[in-house]
Amino acid sequence: MTDPDPFDEIVRNLDLDLDFPESAPMPAPPTEHTHPSVASTNRDDQFYRRVEPRPLLPRNQRVLLAWYGVIAMPICIMASSVVHLVMPRPVLLGCGLVFVASAIYLIAQLPERGPGEPHWPDDGAQL
Repeated sequence: MTDPDPFDEIVRNLDLDLDFPESAPMPAPPTEHTHPSVASTNRDDQFYRRVEPRPLLPRNQRVLLAWYGVIAMPICIMASSVVHLVMPRPVLLGCGLVFVASAIYLIAQLPERGPGEPHWPDDGAQL
């Protein structure tokens, strides 16, 4: 016979004295399927808020053009190198400048966050 493992012996003799409260029975689910926005007439317990989906494309055409510059210029350079197409230096320089200018424009469009904001430095989760 093998000796019992000391850990098993400790676990067997362990008395945690855990008292769990009795749980209340769950309420019966509603029989009628209703939309959460009309399920309750009491507005205090209603937590659902309808959020309209954003448009797929940005409304500002400059932002759309800047995203095009940030995405398309590196793809253009990589595609030309894959097919062994040697691009002239001015074209490569132009692609690089368009990429940098587009990235700077997009960064400049970000909302201001700083000491001027009322909840700075912790403004909570923002989606």
